[in-house]
Amino acid sequence: MGESKDKLAQLFELIHGGNKEVHLKGTFQSERGIGPVNYFFWLFMAIPKSKEKSGFTLEIIPNNGKIQWRRKFAKKRFWTQTKMENGLFIERKGLIQFEFEIKQIEEGWTYNFKRLKFLRIDIPSWLSVKPTAVNKVISETKWEFEVKTTSPFGSQILKYWGTAEIQNREE
Repeated sequence: MGESKDKLAQLFELIHGGNKEVHLKGTFQSERGIGPVNYFFWLFMAIPKSKEKSGFTLEIIPNNGKIQWRRKFAKKRFWTQTKMENGLFIERKGLIQFEFEIKQIEEGWTYNFKRLKFLRIDIPSWLSVKPTAVNKVISETKWEFEVKTTSPFGSQILKYWGTAEIQNREE
């Protein structure tokens, strides 16, 4: 159990610490909900629908106290700025900012949605899409992930899942 917590802490620090450049590869699958809110969100996320496993990459690049997450899902680019602040994981793309509380679970961690901001203004919870994510550690360099985003009314907008593995890292 102690060894597994050490692996978890090391992996978490690589992803969120912002001290080193990290390159990952993996596979993902995705499914989408239907409706006009969903369509807007798909355009924003740029994650293609993929019933079969498809390739993706993630580059984690420290940049002046923030961390760029440069993802490519089946060659579609989705870049965000991330940082840890006041105990929250903050992820921003353009004018939109999501804030998450990260909780450790036995075999990984979860990202629990706290708030959405548009133009730095809090969006009321009853109007907000709600993303959540779970990462489960497989080894020091590999994990499974599942990300779900629901509409303000609870219907699924997007779900994607797969595995990620660190390929190399700046030492």
